[in-house]
Formats: sequence, C-alpha cells, structure tokens
Amino acid sequence: MDDVKLLGLQRSEFQRAEKLQIWAGRVQVVIVLVSILCLVIQEINIVHSLSIVSILLALAWLYISEESKTSHNTAERARRAIVIRNGLGIQLSAKSYSDLILCFKASSDSAKQWEDEEYFKSESEYGNQKLAEIIEESAFWSKSLLREYAKKTWLIFSFVLAISVFSLFLITFFDSSELGKTVGQILCLVLMWLITGSLFSKSIKLTSSSNAVDSIEERLNSIIQSGDIKEDILIYMCDYNSIIEGTPVIPSKIYLKNKDRLNALWRERAER
Repeated sequence: MDDVKLLGLQRSEFQRAEKLQIWAGRVQVVIVLVSILCLVIQEINIVHSLSIVSILLALAWLYISEESKTSHNTAERARRAIVIRNGLGIQLSAKSYSDLILCFKASSDSAKQWEDEEYFKSESEYGNQKLAEIIEESAFWSKSLLREYAKKTWLIFSFVLAISVFSLFLITFFDSSELGKTVGQILCLVLMWLITGSLFSKSIKLTSSSNAVDSIEERLNSIIQSGDIKEDILIYMCDYNSIIEGTPVIPSKIYLKNKDRLNALWRERAER
C-alpha cells in the first residue's frame, strides 16, 4: 500500500468532486434563468424550445451531481483508509488497495501535486489515543466548515425561493387557451421548484450534519480528557464517517477563507 500515492489520489478525487459540484450549481442557475424566460416570453415556439432546453439541462444537472457523489464516495473511502492507517497502523490488503485504486477517476498526473511525503510522519504511537485525536481534530474542522457552508446555502435557497414564489404568481397570467405554451411554462416552473427543493434539502443536510459532528466532537473530547479510550472509538469513527460521507463536498473557497482562523483556534485549544 503506497500511502503517499493514495493520499494524492484521495485529494485529487475530492477536487474532482468539488469541480463537478460547482458545475452542477452553475447548471441549476441556468435552469432557473431559462425557466424565468419561459414564463415571461409569450411566443409559443420560443416557449417550446426553452422547455426542451430546461429538460436537457435538468438531465445534465442530475448526471453531473451523480458523478460528483461518486467521486466524493471514492475519496471518502480513501480518507477512511488513511485515517485507520494513521491512527492504528492498519493497512489495506493488496486486493482492497487495488480495488480502491481502480475506483479513482482522477488522473495520476493531477494526483501528483497533492502527494505529501511529510503527511504520514508522526512521533505518536499507533493506537486508540491517536485515532481519537485524529477524529477529534477532523470533527472540529468539519463542524466549523459545514456551518459556514450551511449559511451560504441557506442564503442561496432563500434567493431562489423568492424567485420561485414570484414565478408561481405568474401562473395567473398564463393564457390557458394555448395549451402547448401553458404546458411548457408549467414544466419550467416545476423544474424551478425542483431546484428550490434540492437547495432546501441541501441546507437542512448541512445544518443537521454540522450539529451531529459537533455532538461527536464533544463526546470525543470528553473521553480524550478522561484518558479512558477503549475500542469503541471505532464506533465514533464510523459515526463520523457516515455523516461526512453523506454531506456535499465543502468548497475550497470556504476552507481557505477560514483556514487561518480555525488553525489558530485549534492551536489555542490544544495548548490548554
């Protein structure tokens, strides 16, 4: 098992998932804009064309979103392997390692820039204590970044919701005598509300995940302070991984914006 190579692939796969997630968001924006045009324009041929474009864009959005989730899941598998290797010194078997490598869609060239020879150097002994400390620090970062991401997502959702509600009122101005045009406009309206629902679900997920990770971190901190760390630390790790794997990829912009502040907070906390 090549730890450095796996680290590079894991980080590169996370980047792929993030880029696809960004593209999915851009497609959502285009769908909303096209839907608004479809509701405002009265020319039936244009409405038909825009409704078809909206459907194609919706399919593209769903495909890109699924691709992002696939890369995210693969990166999470690699992250779990790295955490267990770092914390307990347990390596993947030859078959498990080769199967994992085959799942990566990020290229080897892009992974090279993310390899870090210093990442695995540590004087701490493998064991429950080290694993607990690794998970606690990860949970501290995750809860903080998820909160920031949730705030941003709630703002976007509120904006799109306002547009969707406004568009709903436009139904009263539909000319029902032209059935074809009305169907196309209603279809665009449905797609707009589908995106609104998706953003609402994402906002709820980010907020609940942040709270759940906060709870795990608090429990980890308590058992680390007590010095009585038993094998059930693996349950905490599984709970944490389950939450993180189900959340959207945290954008790099949010990480970079909060990196220095969180680093300072963690150092101050570790020194106490």
